[in-house]
Amino acid sequence: EAGAAGEGDDSGALEFGFVNARLMAGLREVGNWQVRAQGIAELQQLLASLPAELLPRIAPHLAALTDLLSSFLEDANFKISLTSLQILSDVLDRFADQIRNGPNSERIFNAVVPRLMDKFADNKIVIRQANFRLTKKLMAIVPPDRALPSLLGYAQHANSHIREQAISVLIQTLLSGPRQPLELYRNVLAALSAPLADAKPKVRQAALEATAVLHEVAGAAAFEGLLAELQLGDEKQSRIEERLRQGKSALPTLSSDGLVEFTTQPGLGSCAATPASLPARMPSAGRDRGATPAASHCG
Repeated sequence: EAGAAGEGDDSGALEFGFVNARLMAGLREVGNWQVRAQGIAELQQLLASLPAELLPRIAPHLAALTDLLSSFLEDANFKISLTSLQILSDVLDRFADQIRNGPNSERIFNAVVPRLMDKFADNKIVIRQANFRLTKKLMAIVPPDRALPSLLGYAQHANSHIREQAISVLIQTLLSGPRQPLELYRNVLAALSAPLADAKPKVRQAALEATAVLHEVAGAAAFEGLLAELQLGDEKQSRIEERLRQGKSALPTLSSDGLVEFTTQPGLGSCAATPASLPARMPSAGRDRGATPAASHCG
C-alpha cells in the first residue's frame, strides 16, 4: 500500500495532504524503533516522489509537518535522526518560498531552530555535518533580520559545541547576507562579548573571527562606534584590535559546500598564520573534531 493517495484520492483523508493513516501510525510508533525507521524511510521516498502539482495541497500543512519532522531529531536512533535531517532539507528545497514568506513562516522557523541548535551537541560527526548543512540552508532562506537574532542566544548556550556552532552559523549568515541595520550589528557584537572570554579556546576563537567579519560587513567606522559604545573591556578590545590588524585576507571564508573555514587556529593567539604553521584551511562546523591540527611555529 502506498504512503500517499493518488490523483483520484481524497486528500482530506491524508495527514499533511499526502500521508495516509498506516504510515502515520508507523511514524508515531513509540515502542519499536525499526517500525519508526521504516516509516521515516518511506516518508522520505514519498516526499521525493511527489509531483510538483501536488505540492500546493501540502503547503497549508507545512508548520505541522516541519514540527513533526524536527521532533524526530530528538530520537535516539541514529538512522531516524539522520533521515529526518535529510527530509527537512528536502522540505526546505521544495517549499523555500513558503518558508520564507508564507503565513506560517515564522512559526516554522521558531519551531525548527531550537531543535537544530540542540542537535549540534550530538556526538556523531555525520549528524553534526548534516545538521550544519541544514541550518545553513534554513538561514539562507529566511531574511537575515530573522536569522541573525535567532542565533545570538545560542552563542551563550551551556554546551560549548552549541556555542561554537552557533557562532559559525552566525559567521556564515553575516558573510552571505546583505548589509543589515546598525542596531542588528550592535546586538551581534553585544552577544559576542561573553564568548570572547569563553573557557573553551575554540569558542573564543570563533567569537573573535565573528568580530572580524562583523567589522568587514558593518564597515570600519560603524564597527569602531559600536565598540566604543558597548565598552567590552580593555582585554577584549585589545584582542579584537589585534585580530583586525591581520587584515581582510585573514577573514574566514565559505567553502564550496558553505562551511565556514578559518584562516587562524584556536589557541594560537596573535601568532601569524603561515603555510608552515597552519593547515591551508581550518574548518569549523560540520568537520571532524578529532582531526589533529598542524604544529604551531609560534616559538
